[in-house]
Order: sequence, then C-alpha cells, then structure tokens
Amino acid sequence: MFEVKKVRRALIWGVPLFIGVAASCIWAVWHAVIPTFEAIAARAPVVRIAPASQVTPFIAVFCILAAVISCMRAIPASDKVIYPFERVFTISVLLGGIAMVLIPVTSVAQRFYMPSVGYTVCSELQGHPTMWFTDWVRDPALCVKGKSLEWVTEQAGSTRRIAP
Repeated sequence: MFEVKKVRRALIWGVPLFIGVAASCIWAVWHAVIPTFEAIAARAPVVRIAPASQVTPFIAVFCILAAVISCMRAIPASDKVIYPFERVFTISVLLGGIAMVLIPVTSVAQRFYMPSVGYTVCSELQGHPTMWFTDWVRDPALCVKGKSLEWVTEQAGSTRRIAP
C-alpha cells in the first residue's frame, strides 16, 4: 500500500515541517491560550481572546503523530503496530475539525459569557483591528483608542493603589 522509498524521500522535508508546525502550535498554546484563561480566572483588567487559537492543540497532536507514523512507515513497521497511532491521528483530525467549526460558536459565546464576569468589549485598543482577536476590559473608561494592553494594565494598577 505504501511505497517505502517514496515515504523515505518525503521524510526529508516532511518530518522537519511537521515538527516545526507542532512546535509553533505548542508555543501558541503556551503563550496565547493558557495565559488568556489565567487572565480571565485572575480577573485581569484587560484580556485579548483569539477564538481561532482553540485549534492549535489539535494541530500540534496531528503534526507530531504524522511525523511518528511516517517514520514508522519508512522503517517499515507492521500495520498492527501502526494502527493505534493512526487511530489517535484520525481522532485528533476529527476533533480539530470540530474545533474549527466551533470557532464562530466560541466567538458568539464569549459575547455572552464575558459581560457576565464583568468585562466589556473594547475594539479601540492598539493591535485590535483584525477580526481574529477580541479585547475585553473590566473598566470601560480604560478603553482608549490607540492604547496598548500594557497601558490598560498599568492604569488599572495605579487606580487600584489610589482608591481607598
């Protein structure tokens, strides 16, 4: 079914590509997804949500498994050994597809959830003019056009210290 020579030739560029994409997805989860949830839980003064980032964990798993399975095909390993990896690969692709379909649902859901925990949407902050991010502030007075997330955090910190 698989031609070992073609698989081995594809490994030259395929494995580094899959590992690079997986590493960038893991980086995105580590530096974008997790801090967003931590900021919401800590009631940070400003939060930037990227709904499309919910797909990155699935892409990371997909890429790692693709590299492993292609290496197993190049050895060649028996189908009995490869089958569990292919099963997990298929499941990760399906879950990633579901996560992609749910991106609009996540965008709508945050419009209902975030105000209930005290946040107001702010489309004036620096770096926001794309549809891929949504900024939320706890104090609507800090939603100032052109200001950064760091500025909002500083201002919220200074008002907390001054207020009795």
